[in-house]
Amino acid sequence: MKKQLLIAATAATMSVSALADISITGAASATWTHTEFDNSATANTNVYAQDFDITVTGTSGATTATVSLDIEDVDNVAAGEVKMTTTLMGIDLTITDDATAAGGENVEFVANTEIAGVELEFGDSNTNANGYVEGSLDVAGATVTVKSAETSTTTTVTGDFGGITGTYQNVANDAVNSDTAKIEVSGSALGSTLTVTSYSADSAAANWLDLDGDTAAAKESTEGNVIKLTTDIAGNSVTITSTDSTNLGTQTNGSAGEDKVVIAGTRALESGADLTATYTADDLGSRNSVALKIAVSF
Repeated sequence: MKKQLLIAATAATMSVSALADISITGAASATWTHTEFDNSATANTNVYAQDFDITVTGTSGATTATVSLDIEDVDNVAAGEVKMTTTLMGIDLTITDDATAAGGENVEFVANTEIAGVELEFGDSNTNANGYVEGSLDVAGATVTVKSAETSTTTTVTGDFGGITGTYQNVANDAVNSDTAKIEVSGSALGSTLTVTSYSADSAAANWLDLDGDTAAAKESTEGNVIKLTTDIAGNSVTITSTDSTNLGTQTNGSAGEDKVVIAGTRALESGADLTATYTADDLGSRNSVALKIAVSF
């Protein structure tokens, strides 16, 4: 009898352990970037960079915990987002721990469930004025989502209309003349995908169209159009992105606009890595650049 109990206890322990799992995924890259500046007083540059990211995921039943690490060198290791997802009485819960823009800690709590066909979500965090309630409903083939936060209401309508995907988003901010809107249309044909996005905003709206990939550089806009074409050429994935923006306000070059074209091609190498070549013509930065990047994911 004692042996049977011992065997049963051992089997139960093994069953629980079988539900648990730890996985490690990541990506590494090395990049060389050559930049030529239109201003002769600014010297051209050659920059080498390397990046290594690791994500550790632990799973036990319906509960998952993840943590990411960004490693650039022995003196520059940063912990990224720490997240746990689980369920409680039919409610999906997500708790995320991440850094704030000021370098502090912010923990966000999100609860999601469905009631009578309506997706309901509540979110809050340690950051002030960051709580919100969101409802999402499918109507006539489109998904309508309304998100109400302390200082704004965001309405988003997304749908597939005969093979063309369209999204309209409006953000109504409490501040006067600060509303923003975005319309995006995307379609695929002959192995290519074309996406057109139009950004618009009221006169007092915050800049929200990132022009240079670095929000800290203050080269952003409130008005603009982005056209993106992705296709395959001789086994290479090629993406061409054109950005035409205006109304830069008090940005680096006053009220002038921005025309930027980025052409990127990616090819899988026999070594298991991907090679990406990127050419950028940037009017706002008065520069042209060529970048070569070798990357691998595992």
